[in-house]
Amino acid sequence: MFESLLAQAPIGIAVLGANGYFIATYARLNEFVTTGRHRTIFDITPHHLHVRLRQQLTAVKRTGETSSLQIPLYDRERRIKWMQLTIENDSAYNLIAYFTPIDQYKSLQEMMMVLGSEPVILENMLNEVAGFLNCNAVSIIRADGTVTAMWKDGKIRCDYEHNLASSPCASVLRKGDIIYIPMHVQSLYPQATALKVMDIQGYFGLPITDNGDVLGVLSIMSRNALIIDDLHVAILRLFAMRASGVLRYNKSDSEICPELETHG
Repeated sequence: MFESLLAQAPIGIAVLGANGYFIATYARLNEFVTTGRHRTIFDITPHHLHVRLRQQLTAVKRTGETSSLQIPLYDRERRIKWMQLTIENDSAYNLIAYFTPIDQYKSLQEMMMVLGSEPVILENMLNEVAGFLNCNAVSIIRADGTVTAMWKDGKIRCDYEHNLASSPCASVLRKGDIIYIPMHVQSLYPQATALKVMDIQGYFGLPITDNGDVLGVLSIMSRNALIIDDLHVAILRLFAMRASGVLRYNKSDSEICPELETHG
């Protein structure tokens, strides 16, 4: 009877171990959790929120007080959906987590607070972008053509020259506006050799600006059709805002890509 009621609940419900492991999931949360693939709540949340989430779980278990926060979750297609997460202490061993969908945030500033304000590490930023868009390459390119950092097929590369001529990134820099080509980008930019070499089909470029100055481009590329919705754009703008600080203050590679080999 209990499980039947939970299955019809309008919100997602999970029974969690104190360490974040899923013991059982019900209702809408099954849109996010795949048995065997997602074993903990940390598997469906962005990496940079894990410390905060662990602190919340520990506090509820220790004090017995209910905790509530707004948090983005990855669904099975790695698309982000925002939830109101409420955590209650169920017993000496388990926690109950309630997930209520949030259609829209009140403001960009509120989203920024949820994303956190820890020091910007481009490796983490690019990993997060690649994860929720399920794309093949994400890069931050300065206006002079220097690739400050690039995530490509699971690897990070920093500080190397890129020929912007005849590329969609050059168009983003020139126009100072978003360029989004979900498919067949090579037919529109036939002279862009990097697109051919990487077999890129879908492209999204967002200018990185500061006080009206275009400092660079946040570039997203996919070998398949690239689907970008309004929520994706809002989140990408947040990443671009944070990346602008890195480009504006011209931090060294050791600061923005720690412990990574750079390539000249």
